[in-house]
Amino acid sequence: MRISQKIAIGISMASAFLAIPATVGIAPANAAVWNCSAGVNVPENFGVAYCGAGVGYFRVRAECNTGYWPYTKTIWGPWVYRTSNQANVPQSRAYGDPSICNVARAWYETQ
Repeated sequence: MRISQKIAIGISMASAFLAIPATVGIAPANAAVWNCSAGVNVPENFGVAYCGAGVGYFRVRAECNTGYWPYTKTIWGPWVYRTSNQANVPQSRAYGDPSICNVARAWYETQ
């Protein structure tokens, strides 16, 4: 192999090596869910949240009224992941214990 070929290969490998950190160092695009809503199902005693668009995590956060101090209690539903173009809209639910916790209001959180 001639010296000019070795130099060309060396330069090619060095440029590829130097390009890797720039490519790896780029942060991924942040995804988010939107078109979210939350509500309370009083007869079934749970708070529910859903997001109709986007990609990412969300959950329901609900407030319960109790008959003892501190008279309100916050409960959370599980984190749910919504994918792009998902056919069924996923839901996060937080159920109140019917004997001590009556769900009064709900809202959603995103991650």
